[in-house]
Amino acid sequence: MRLLVKAPLFAVVAILTLTLGIGANTAIFSLLSALVLRPLPYIEPERLVVVVEHYQQQPTSVSYPNLLDWQTQQQVFSATAGYLPTGLTFKAGTEPERLAGAYISANLFSILGSSPFLGRTFRAQEDVAGAERVVILGHRLWQRRFGAKRDVLGKTVALGSDLYTVVGVMPAGFEFANHSEFWLPLSLWTGRATSLQGIENVMDRNNRLGLQMVARLKSGVTPARAQANLDVIAHRLAREYPKSNQNYSARVVSLREHLVGELGLILWILGGSVGFVLLVACANVANLLLARSAVRQKEIAIRAALGATRFQIMRQLLIESALLGMLGGGAGLVLAVWSVPLLQLLLPPDAYRVGEIGLDTQVLVFALAVSLLSSLLFGLTPALAASTPDLAGTLKDNSSGSGSRIGRLSRVLVVCEVALALILLVGAGLMSLSLFNLQRADLGFRPQNVLTVPISLPEGTYPEARVRAVFSTQALEQIRMLPGVRSVALATALPLSGYLSMGSVAIEGQPSNAQVQADYLTASPEYFRVMGIPILSGRTFSEQDTQDSTGVVIINEVMARRHFPDQDPIGRRLQLETTSAWLTVIGVVGSVRQNELSTEPGPQTYRPYSQDPWPYMVFMVRTTQAPLSLKNTVEQAIHAIDPDLPISRVLSMEQVVAGSMAQPRLTWLLLALFAGLATLLSAIGVYGVMSYSVTLRTREIGIRMALGATPGHILKLIVGQGMVLVLIGLVLGVAGTIALGRILASLLYGVGAGDPRAIGAVSLGLALVTLVACWLPARRAARVNPMVAMRNE
Repeated sequence: MRLLVKAPLFAVVAILTLTLGIGANTAIFSLLSALVLRPLPYIEPERLVVVVEHYQQQPTSVSYPNLLDWQTQQQVFSATAGYLPTGLTFKAGTEPERLAGAYISANLFSILGSSPFLGRTFRAQEDVAGAERVVILGHRLWQRRFGAKRDVLGKTVALGSDLYTVVGVMPAGFEFANHSEFWLPLSLWTGRATSLQGIENVMDRNNRLGLQMVARLKSGVTPARAQANLDVIAHRLAREYPKSNQNYSARVVSLREHLVGELGLILWILGGSVGFVLLVACANVANLLLARSAVRQKEIAIRAALGATRFQIMRQLLIESALLGMLGGGAGLVLAVWSVPLLQLLLPPDAYRVGEIGLDTQVLVFALAVSLLSSLLFGLTPALAASTPDLAGTLKDNSSGSGSRIGRLSRVLVVCEVALALILLVGAGLMSLSLFNLQRADLGFRPQNVLTVPISLPEGTYPEARVRAVFSTQALEQIRMLPGVRSVALATALPLSGYLSMGSVAIEGQPSNAQVQADYLTASPEYFRVMGIPILSGRTFSEQDTQDSTGVVIINEVMARRHFPDQDPIGRRLQLETTSAWLTVIGVVGSVRQNELSTEPGPQTYRPYSQDPWPYMVFMVRTTQAPLSLKNTVEQAIHAIDPDLPISRVLSMEQVVAGSMAQPRLTWLLLALFAGLATLLSAIGVYGVMSYSVTLRTREIGIRMALGATPGHILKLIVGQGMVLVLIGLVLGVAGTIALGRILASLLYGVGAGDPRAIGAVSLGLALVTLVACWLPARRAARVNPMVAMRNE
């Protein structure tokens, strides 16, 4: 503690620097711990994988026949199960609630190694067509809607339009398949799927409706071996069923990777970034300690002269460093406690385990370890340098030898600081350019003043296509008459949501094996006008396009350009995998980003909702005022038709667009923050080293000026020497950005990993900042009085 009393300014600066470095690392580690590092709550989770079907490198779902073939032909899994995320209306009391759930194979829970909290899991005989309708409840649902009563087993609950018997309740913390709150046997889906989404046969290999496969690797089988086995199966299916399986592949990914997704890579990048910040902070504190040890050279020399060993001197200095590290770590922990809730707000709300982020024991141990490691990093080099004083020189007040040795160490640390800061700054610069490009990307529609209202019609209440068509017509009429509504339309998929069907399309006159893959959705006649999607040729849908009229289809500009080059597609006929009838192309519209902002639009097809009425729809309401101000009014209009329909996730289209930017914005924001922090610390480090150099060379500077050197010459000398260090650091940093660019490449949009604009602008900016840091002590050196300086020994 004597160190803090004797040099309070030094201690405050050192502790504050460590607080920033350790606090940032602890906060990011809390995210990594919860989302990436913490073991999945299943038995031997490292053996759990998900097999994802891909079409031309894009992930999609698997058809039920393909799933069956995977299960019967594979040789690498000890067990496999299918699962299909879904949503059903839960009716209990007066308020209907839309719940997320999943259809699963009966053996899924045994594959995961999970047991129920109450009751049992599904039996094999319950996963066959015609079996009793049973359901397993999630723990949260059991507590929220059933009061955590144990007599729930055997009771009947209403989900959608059907009644189910509760046979089990899963334990607290169990989660699988898209935040599901209930699970149903997969056979209930295969038995009713023939009536959904225009599907004629669930056994049609073209029908990919969200089904996925989870599996447990056999003991000793690696993911690479499993991938090789699935490759063989995928090639075999492509040969046997070219119409449905050509250009499709199967990829084996770990269950953790599947659940966390791209967010895992982002968190690892951010973890590496804050690690760099900590290294810069440690280098800064090491420089402070080196400068401090220069001041204490005489004290240390006297201790050595009185018999203190090198080990004893080093022990004292390292204890002082450890004290600084623990104080900085404690303050950093407080900073992490304050910042973690803010970081949670920046994460996607549906991210896996986002609600479990916090400072648990693992995070606290990490903070302690980082504090001790930091103490060693910034304390060891100064302790080694200071523990071997030049006794004769120091006791005679001639400390130039030790001072120059300390100065060399400080300069090496400054070079490292600049290099690390440049790497982070280039990363932030690349993400800035990528974010700028995303914000300028052509959406294909106008999001301003549009309210989106998703609805899912229960199959029991709306079992037939005509009934769903009647509801949609009534709802559109009711909403259209509301004050503040300019126009209204519906579609079966929201732009940027990714929730749409993709299937094969046959073009009349082309070979059957020349089918193309295209996104598919249905829409009402006003959809394109409401969303501001341009009609490039032909016409849009009309009220005359009904189930009894000729089937029609609209394609987007990408499909027209790729598959009808130098031709007019109007009047050509297509056959979609969801229907056996040939459909006439009546129009070409602009391309819309249906998936992510960073994903360029592919071929898209639209059918009139009246000709293929799905149970799921989204109303798009273009308003004359703030969209969300009409939320309650629109909901009331829908409930006037069906008061039992649950309505949730009502958003403005601008909120949808902003949500699609959340992940890249999070990456950019935190990278920019950490880069700015590293730049500040490196600038302080440059300033400190140059100030120390000026202090050490005061006599030399005085002699130079006495011999005729002008203040300008002194200024150029000091700044030049400082900028040489900066230049070396910049060169090393540019080399480091090559590795960083490769890591960031998958997150960038419209910018290369080695973009010279980012590297050049960032290098220039950092050089200017450090130039100022060099100029300030150089200006002080240029003002030295030669007579006073030469008397200073």
